[in-house]
Amino acid sequence: MEELILRGFKVETDLGSKAVNANIEISAAKRVMDNIISNIMMHGNDKEPVRITCRHDENKKLILEVSNAYAPEENASTGNGVGLKSIATIMQQVDGKVNIITSDSLFRIRLQFDTAIE
Repeated sequence: MEELILRGFKVETDLGSKAVNANIEISAAKRVMDNIISNIMMHGNDKEPVRITCRHDENKKLILEVSNAYAPEENASTGNGVGLKSIATIMQQVDGKVNIITSDSLFRIRLQFDTAIE
């Protein structure tokens, strides 16, 4: 997230209060987050906050959600989608799920991981 802050983005977080162990390799998690950050830096609106939330759903799955508005000259159809396809592939490999939600002005990605709540 430091990269986003250095590029002028405001980052708002709500990471919950419980410690968790997500079932994902560190290298895979890093690749997923690198792709999300890259997507936001290329297409995001640095005048709007990047919101990162982390919570557990009713099935004790870890839900990590990242959202940001598109830059004024961008929209959901801009870009080639390679980074998002890479995220989907990685999440499938680690038995996670990904849900990408876009509108004309908003990008939101929701990642779901199996967890062990401590």
